[in-house]
Amino acid sequence: MAHLVGAILLLVAGATMAVAGPAGDAILAAPTIEAECAYLMRECALGRAARDADPGYVEHPSGVVFATTSAEASRHIGNAVEASAAMLVKHGFKPACVRECDDLLRR
Repeated sequence: MAHLVGAILLLVAGATMAVAGPAGDAILAAPTIEAECAYLMRECALGRAARDADPGYVEHPSGVVFATTSAEASRHIGNAVEASAAMLVKHGFKPACVRECDDLLRR
């Protein structure tokens, strides 16, 4: 039984370390879900604003158009993705603010 508990703790620690980037660190250290959601929504709003401020498109000769994302938008959106993953690891579920962030970025 002790081996099983040790294995589970190792898996949880490994999962936590996998998302411990800049956003993961912020979420794992946050004292409340409200603080975590505030960080997540700030990153989503900044990512959306940066994406909208610099909408980039590349059109290939064949007529296919690809959207591109600025480095700033990619950084904020990446932080939001890490934050939502860290929240799932920390709490075992995704709070409602994760869906709000997804909806904000889809618009």
